Amino acid sequence: MSHDSPVSSLARNATSTRVPRDIQLVFFISGASALIDQIVWTRALYRIFGVTAPATATVLATFMAGLAIGSWICGRWIDRGGSSLRRYALMELAIGLMAPLTPIIFRLLQPIYVALAGTTGLDSPILPLLRGVLCAAVLLPPTILMGGTLPVLAKGFLREQPGRVVASLYSINTWGAVAGCFATGYVLLGLLGETRSLLVAAAGNLVAAIWAYSRSTRESLAPAPKPRPAAISAADPHRRPIVRTVLVASFVNGFASLSLEVLWGRTLGLYTDASVYAMTCIIGVFLIGIALGSRVAGRFVDRTARPLELLGLMIVAMGALTALLTAGFALLMTGYPVGAILPSLDTPLIWFSLKTMVLAAIMVVPVTLLSGACFPFFARIVIHRDGHEGRELGTVYAVNTVGGILGAALAGFVFLPLFHDQATYLLMATAYVLTGAACLVTAARRGVALIVSVASLAISVYVLPPNRSLSRSLIEPLGQIVSHVETAAGTVTALVRREGSKALLVNGTGMTILCTDTKLMAHLPLTLHPNPRNVLVICFGMGTTFRSASLHPVDVTAVELQPDVPRRFQFFHDDAPQVLAQPGRRVVIGDGRNFLQVSRDRYSVITIDPAPPMYSAGTVNLYTREFFKLCYDHLDPDGNTCLWIPIESCTIDDMRLIVRTFHSVFDHCQLWIGPDGFGLYLIGSPKPLIVRADRRRAIFNDRRIVADMTEYPPRFVPGWMNLTSLFLANTDGVNRSTQSESRLLTDDRPYTEFPLLHWLRLGYRWHERWLTLPALRDFVQPPTVDVFPELATPGPATAPASHGP
Repeated sequence: MSHDSPVSSLARNATSTRVPRDIQLVFFISGASALIDQIVWTRALYRIFGVTAPATATVLATFMAGLAIGSWICGRWIDRGGSSLRRYALMELAIGLMAPLTPIIFRLLQPIYVALAGTTGLDSPILPLLRGVLCAAVLLPPTILMGGTLPVLAKGFLREQPGRVVASLYSINTWGAVAGCFATGYVLLGLLGETRSLLVAAAGNLVAAIWAYSRSTRESLAPAPKPRPAAISAADPHRRPIVRTVLVASFVNGFASLSLEVLWGRTLGLYTDASVYAMTCIIGVFLIGIALGSRVAGRFVDRTARPLELLGLMIVAMGALTALLTAGFALLMTGYPVGAILPSLDTPLIWFSLKTMVLAAIMVVPVTLLSGACFPFFARIVIHRDGHEGRELGTVYAVNTVGGILGAALAGFVFLPLFHDQATYLLMATAYVLTGAACLVTAARRGVALIVSVASLAISVYVLPPNRSLSRSLIEPLGQIVSHVETAAGTVTALVRREGSKALLVNGTGMTILCTDTKLMAHLPLTLHPNPRNVLVICFGMGTTFRSASLHPVDVTAVELQPDVPRRFQFFHDDAPQVLAQPGRRVVIGDGRNFLQVSRDRYSVITIDPAPPMYSAGTVNLYTREFFKLCYDHLDPDGNTCLWIPIESCTIDDMRLIVRTFHSVFDHCQLWIGPDGFGLYLIGSPKPLIVRADRRRAIFNDRRIVADMTEYPPRFVPGWMNLTSLFLANTDGVNRSTQSESRLLTDDRPYTEFPLLHWLRLGYRWHERWLTLPALRDFVQPPTVDVFPELATPGPATAPASHGP
């Protein structure tokens, strides 16, 4: 008895069908443009909606939903007839015309969202629905067209070898996405900014449209249909279960692939910095695997006699590899504590990017290569009769994309919080194995299905015990873990390092330490205000600034992005419950910038401690002119804003750029250095900033505040409490120090988030541009007592050392 499934009846001697090279180039450009658009659009929407986990999930889900809807609708649309190239050209033209308009749309969208969110409140259950509606209004029109390009363009070539055609187009489009990913992350945003990057993408769409339309006028790519044997005839009783099984497999492939992308980002993120470049490498390697797999599968997908059986074996192999590679990566990195391979200040980011790509390739590429290879098999099996190829390909693509939407959402919001990362890896491996086994059973290979599924599941459970956390085991070499949680927002760890200090890690990156510098983020700007009534702390961290501000007779609000960070407050400060119990003390979970956008309150002091390092992805949103203007608009008449600038990850050029941008909003500025020497306080106000003697005495005579200030010994400036030794520059000094800088840091031109091109221009001298304590002499003039006579006023400010804890 033959074991051939009905799928194997596809004609094996069909003539070769190739997609012309110029059409492949067109689709490559289309893929690159789509990735540029996606990156810029999501950045802009994150600034409007915030970068909280629900907001980012809404943006991603809406984008992918547009792709799914587009492939579903346009696949049916192209089956009605007409030139596929001409329709594809019109779609690219429409995308290219929409892209340059999106910045205008975003500017119109922001006040609408602010008005609605201000009415409902940031914690309202209605707000996610509002985000979804607004996202859909902006993203669905272009993404529906993007999702429809594959079935529409492929329709003109699906004659005799649908698997090979789909593999060719899917692969080349993904290679374009790879190019768009690396070009945007490494070059375009840093060199041109967001608006001009969109223009580059639009130019690519227009080139693709013009070339495809001109080609459609020269030749017909869809001659009269030529009868060919169907992969599965309409009357075949095996057709429905086979197609149904393959569509389920397509769904699971998308589901598990996007779930794994979330997991891989978390795991690899522990060994990379938080920069855009590290994220670009991880996403780029993910796409490279898919592109390679699809290209390789195209060489044999139409020649194999048992496509469903081979598909089942590949999916089972993906499950086994997921488990084995995850366990192997953990074993490989056991001897390398988290942070051990992070770049030092003199490590070129190009070299570090290569190391990141190697790590990602080890863990990601084998699985994504097989994932990419599966898609042509889905297409070959499901595309079975003439006249409906567009609909069938569109269905496969849509089902795969919907699976991806649910996979990314459930991995972040359900599986990780409910279980942990290793259990979720095991769950995805199991999903692959069972789906592959279902394909083998449908292909009449029950014995093979039983053997490979049992063996793969046994291996997976053995190498990935479900009761362990991978990220926890990778962090354990750093010290004794007190608490470790994995949520949709990220991984939060509180631990005691081997030398005895307490540490807070978010996604493996140290956020802050217990020191005097963080205390002065509250005390210093409050000293400069004549009569403060409330304080806003953006970025909670260990809660030190919030705690110090709470010692003053003011209301204190803190905004923290990661929900589990404030829950570690008591670990770092024993009196945390008492602090939180005081009237007028509250902690808001949300995006600090988004909070200011929708808030109608005004504050005496706004103090900001952006997450390190300075070039972390998203941190620039707290350094741009638009954000400083938000702070300015939320100050009372005598209010001030205090921005912390870390020295360790800042260059002299970054410093000048940030200070000039800050000063472009605040007419009056001061620059101070922290007593521990970790960074600088940049303080701005609508009015002149003066250290009033009466205000200083009132604060420094308060024993609780003095005890708080002297809790930790200063590491850089002893005897700092007379403040004179901490003062660096006033407004005149800031003006002199930034004369050589002509740029402004804006949302559209986020220079500090993309420093690579600037560093490359400096050549071998780039590491000499880091801002160090000695380099501050070149940045500011030494202060004189004449600048603020109050600083020299004698009083109790020099005496409080005896009141330390």
